[in-house]
Amino acid sequence: MTTQAVQQPTLEHPERPSASAPRRGLGAFLALVARDTLYLLLALPMGTLFFSFIVAGWSTAIGSFITFIGVPVAVLTIWGTRGLAWVERSRAAIVTGERIPGLYRRRLPFRGEDWASLNEIWSWLKALVLDGQTWRDTAYGLVLLFTGTIGFTVAVTMWSLTLSLLSVPAWWWIPGVDLDAGFISLDTWLEALVVFGFGVATIPLTLALVRGSSAISISIARGLLGCDKRRLEERVEQLAETRAGAVDAAQAELERIERDLHDGAQARLVAVALDLGMAEQRLAAGADPERAAELVREAREETQRALAELRDLARGIRPALLSERGLGAAVTSLGARVGGVPTSVEVGELGALPSAVETAAYFVVAEALTNVAKHARAGAASVRLSRSGDVLRVDVRDDGVGGANPDGGGLRGLRGRVEALDGTLTLSSPPGGPTHLCAELPCGS
Repeated sequence: MTTQAVQQPTLEHPERPSASAPRRGLGAFLALVARDTLYLLLALPMGTLFFSFIVAGWSTAIGSFITFIGVPVAVLTIWGTRGLAWVERSRAAIVTGERIPGLYRRRLPFRGEDWASLNEIWSWLKALVLDGQTWRDTAYGLVLLFTGTIGFTVAVTMWSLTLSLLSVPAWWWIPGVDLDAGFISLDTWLEALVVFGFGVATIPLTLALVRGSSAISISIARGLLGCDKRRLEERVEQLAETRAGAVDAAQAELERIERDLHDGAQARLVAVALDLGMAEQRLAAGADPERAAELVREAREETQRALAELRDLARGIRPALLSERGLGAAVTSLGARVGGVPTSVEVGELGALPSAVETAAYFVVAEALTNVAKHARAGAASVRLSRSGDVLRVDVRDDGVGGANPDGGGLRGLRGRVEALDGTLTLSSPPGGPTHLCAELPCGS
């Protein structure tokens, strides 16, 4: 369902339009045409650069594919194409006032340590090459040379013609200047004024051609560099699925808490109440005080067990250590508690993180290390927390037997928790190991 903001008409006293209003409208139009002209003048150098880069890059990459050099050259060409496309999206803001939005497929950012896994390299390259926006950027770079040349020619030709005709009376005052264009010779003031009149007549044509050329160029840029309706719909569907997954995960978590309270702490507290009631009856009757004391002692022990279960339950919602000392200390504590598997923890500079991101990262590590301790039969494990810009990356590795199921219950719940924050969770666990779990969580403000 969509909502629209409707502006209610206001009743005003009819007034005579001020003389400054037309000037403001004309001034805004002339400023727009000036921006159109600048946009068209920059189109030819940008088109030449874009076209030359694409042709040189892909020619070198294709020509050297027989060697290993072709792959990195192709990757650099794609990155360079995206960079030039970013410049073009920004150049459009000269006219439109805002950058053209682009949408690329989300992919696992490349890190140096990822060379250890061929699966990760292949997934990264595949996401880079199969992204449709990459080839739309390439198509735009090839088209820009022709559209840019036409737009540049229109702007230069029309403004040169108009300004030269309008400047004829000014040239008349300069001594020694021969106003002879070969096909016409201006010998009198009347002839100069007639040429000036032609210059005035060309102004609307110049403005229309410059404005139209700029509008067509912007339309082509929006069509190739911008997000089409289908891609936006896919993104909306993806967000709807992740939000639905978050709702399901929250519902499952609520049911777990209710079940643990009912079967654990609540049952123990009921037993405490029964023991205390029996002890009260025995003390009131004055019979068997030793049995009454034993019931009180059992009630105290049961109360301690109920408190321990409540603490564990609260820790499962949000660990106290996470709230008090932050993600780094909480994850370090998790690494120290992995039974039978030496675990190293490396925490980079994380900065300030949103509470939801900290909680999600903590449970990713907790679930991963629990699986390592129970199923991996690993000799060692490692946890690494790092932040690059507005993305928090969590890497958990072990040297166990591998073969982890990415669709298992625990990992499926983690994936829903991570995707609810618009993050990604990937698992590489070939039979025989090693296993690598990676989560990426946006943590921008």
